[in-house]
Amino acid sequence: MKFHWMDRGRLNNPQEIKNLANILDKYKYYSLLLTYHSKQDDLLIKSLLAADNNIKLKFMIAIRTYSISPEYMNMIYQSYNEMFPNKLMLNILSGDLHKNEDSLENIPMFNDFFSSIENRYIYTEKWLEKFLKICNNKYLPEIVLSGHSEQSKNMSNKFNITNLSMFNVYKYYIREKNKIINSKQMVAISAIIRNTKQEAFEFIENNNTTKEYYKSCIFGTKDDVKNGLLKLFSKGATDILIAPVINDNEYVEVHKIVKEILDDNSNNWPSRIR
Repeated sequence: MKFHWMDRGRLNNPQEIKNLANILDKYKYYSLLLTYHSKQDDLLIKSLLAADNNIKLKFMIAIRTYSISPEYMNMIYQSYNEMFPNKLMLNILSGDLHKNEDSLENIPMFNDFFSSIENRYIYTEKWLEKFLKICNNKYLPEIVLSGHSEQSKNMSNKFNITNLSMFNVYKYYIREKNKIINSKQMVAISAIIRNTKQEAFEFIENNNTTKEYYKSCIFGTKDDVKNGLLKLFSKGATDILIAPVINDNEYVEVHKIVKEILDDNSNNWPSRIR
């Protein structure tokens, strides 16, 4: 049973990352996911400046496979691991693009190949195969592969790594007998806690920036959210990734629920090691 926290690109410098990491560690989160956007500064380097061997929290860094070679990613990981053992996780992305990005145009020579999502899946599988082979004689990182496609889920099983699905998609998968449910399954959700379920629902309805989260959101009282999170674990999730809701100033209540769950289930916590 592991909880992870996702930052949606709001952190601008290593000190901000470090401050958040210290807070999350107190609430017993397993890792902090730092996202990828080609128009923003590199957060892998900034996480290195924020890393701390005195806390247990890890940094999960999003990497697009077409943006870096397996060889160079291994060089970075081994160097990072030498200074901060077991502090770096990788969130592997086949390469979904934001609307304002021109990443594929910036790839010399091979941009036509990567313009196809099917080809990016093929490349990601080859990338993972090579990366794990190169790492084999040294340190292997924990890897989370994002994706709802059958290719992504099959890749996760093939390489024995964690698959990441959005909450609304995962709910659909567990209802369909023919869909793959990975043995290592991370589910991404948002959570909103208020005094009543109606109050939480009204917050979603009245705040345009939160409507996109509705289908992948657990909301209501503390007990509603706690029971929703525990139900996810009972339905096969091994990890839960929580993304903060924009303009929600009461998200610290979510942290409290996470710690409460982990304290209540301390026998399931030995996997949270440095």
